[in-house]
Amino acid sequence: MTGCLTKPAPYINLFEATYLAPALTNPISSTNLIAYCAIQLQKCPDDLAEAKRRLLKARWESVHQFEEAHKNLIKDLNFSNGELVLVRNSQRDGNIGGKTKP
Repeated sequence: MTGCLTKPAPYINLFEATYLAPALTNPISSTNLIAYCAIQLQKCPDDLAEAKRRLLKARWESVHQFEEAHKNLIKDLNFSNGELVLVRNSQRDGNIGGKTKP
């Protein structure tokens, strides 16, 4: 038994892979623990590919959601390569437009 299902189930194999590890009755070093986790993950490359695909899809959906929520604030200025741009952090410089003290 390799630990992989014939059809990848979402997130199930990544969690159930811990049952395939040898019984850890005594404390082990971090190096050995990482090695056990890597061995478990190697058993299901198809599931890891599916998890990667879903993660990337979720990231792009998050990007599109952010762009939609802030579409009135985001401006594409199309600067050319090598062009110098002056940027001001207005949140850090809280005294913009305020009166100067004598």
